[in-house]
Amino acid sequence: MNVASLFQVCAEQAFDSIRAAVIQHLDDILSHGAELDRLSVKATHQIDEVAFEILKEHFKEFPADLYIESFDPILKEGSEWVLFCDPVDGSRNCDRNIGDAGFGICLSPKREQLRFSDLQDAFVGGLRTGDRYYTKGGSAFYQSALTKKEYPLRSSAETQLKNALLLLKAGYSAADTHFSQAYPLYFACKDSRSFENSIVEMCELARGGMDAFVEVRKLSDFYNLVAYPILRASGASLVNLQGQPFEQLAVDPDGYYDFVGASTEILAIEIINILKDFAQKGSYESKQAEYRLKKT
Repeated sequence: MNVASLFQVCAEQAFDSIRAAVIQHLDDILSHGAELDRLSVKATHQIDEVAFEILKEHFKEFPADLYIESFDPILKEGSEWVLFCDPVDGSRNCDRNIGDAGFGICLSPKREQLRFSDLQDAFVGGLRTGDRYYTKGGSAFYQSALTKKEYPLRSSAETQLKNALLLLKAGYSAADTHFSQAYPLYFACKDSRSFENSIVEMCELARGGMDAFVEVRKLSDFYNLVAYPILRASGASLVNLQGQPFEQLAVDPDGYYDFVGASTEILAIEIINILKDFAQKGSYESKQAEYRLKKT
């Protein structure tokens, strides 16, 4: 079995085991009134620790270094591959049984300086829904837990913001930062959504469920982007706030990224231009509202 095929098998098995643990965790909360974790919104908590141990077990024989969000990397002598994983993206949503907290992992050959173009394969699973997204042979696929069928992933062909459904993220106590940069998008788009489950939301963009995904809070760590190979294979575009494609950007496992993901490059450019115009003028007016940045 080649490395890509072995990756797919191990990822699916790890996802199934972690999802079972998440279901048990949720049952404890719902059945026994267990207290919800009130740690900082970005802190590691109980289900992350459980998922970490499960992940280590499933990938212990896999020939790759293993980087897991919020934990020290597990390095293997002589390895030629590297894995990046967030086993429970959206732990707080998971506790509250809202949205679709996600399991996400990607595979890359080992490089002295990794770029996003090096990220080769990925697997993402919805821990609440059981939906699965993955790459296979250079293409991306979606397996619906409801229909039990596999579908090729293709992003929507939307090119105009006025017709687009956007993922706009104002949570994690960063509303000021978000609205001071992204406010006009709420009025320029057709509609917006967000549950703060970034890995699964990126896959929803890849399958055409959303038309664009905007992050401006400087809060999304690299692990929120482990679905990038799936997004790329779907034909969608991912750029930073300067409009540079992620394909040639450096991977920093400890870094944070702002970005615009869009179904088409044309739509991504329109969003970037609105963000730049708002930053330059410091104000925005529409038929519905007027907003001016407070000068400091």
